[in-house]
Amino acid sequence: MLTQIFKNYASLPFSMGVRILERTSGTLERMLFELKGLSRGFRNPNVPFEDLLKINDFYFHSDARVEKAIYFVRGFYENKIRDDGKSSFINQHLGDVAKNTLMYVLDNYDWDIEKIKNTFIASLNHDFVEDFPKEAYLLKEKFGEDVYNIVLALTIPHNKDISKNQSIDKINHLSDERPKIIKPEDYDNNIRSSTNLLLTSAYNTIQSKLKRNKNAYDECIKFYDKNRPKIIRYTNYLGNYSKITKTLPGNLDRKIKKDVTILKVCDNLLYKILKGDYLRSSFLSKIKIPHLYPASDKLALKGR
Repeated sequence: MLTQIFKNYASLPFSMGVRILERTSGTLERMLFELKGLSRGFRNPNVPFEDLLKINDFYFHSDARVEKAIYFVRGFYENKIRDDGKSSFINQHLGDVAKNTLMYVLDNYDWDIEKIKNTFIASLNHDFVEDFPKEAYLLKEKFGEDVYNIVLALTIPHNKDISKNQSIDKINHLSDERPKIIKPEDYDNNIRSSTNLLLTSAYNTIQSKLKRNKNAYDECIKFYDKNRPKIIRYTNYLGNYSKITKTLPGNLDRKIKKDVTILKVCDNLLYKILKGDYLRSSFLSKIKIPHLYPASDKLALKGR
């Protein structure tokens, strides 16, 4: 890469070319190195519908009620997408929360199989009452009162008199531990989905700037400005969620704090990319970015 840069700028006065190279390419190299490191430390939030069926086959021996719940939630969320305008809501949120809740329960609790099934079904439907209040009765009708009560405990009412932090605090005082597990897993998924969004946005921003695609670059800035307030709110919730997670067994508290740290670093990096003077340099327009990542929709590397 450095060889190519020297070729492009061989015609510049030597001292001037060296100064530009040291200032600009060094920043770019560090930026790319940071992005690559962030991607490697990132846990993919995607759990496709097909994987949910495999989870049922493996952990619940193809239980008919669990399968019914998986198809039930797909029917309601099939066309709902996440903030990036591309990712399926069920694949990148509901499935991930359900999978990680199940893994956490199996690692840390010795519950009977019916209680574990109900926890899985409730985690898969944890947003249902918020998103479909008129159909809330279906949860009790199809999956029983236990599942319904768990989801109700997780539901944040659309009431301006009750803050998000007050709702988290309310869950923390429940005697049933299941909402205390599902809600932090929900939060952790939102953190990782936001990180996925920022990693992808950072990559797209660099590419659009280097290709001198001003419209695409401006869209990246608008997208970031729109989503950054929500990302900041997510990170600010950590203290309240820690009240729950620090009392639970296992490493859930440590895992979430790590993911929040990755999000903060990634947000800071993208902010520097968007606001940094080095991206306004015409010098960068002739530098080819190495293909460190796959296509942007598959940017987040796989992992549990």
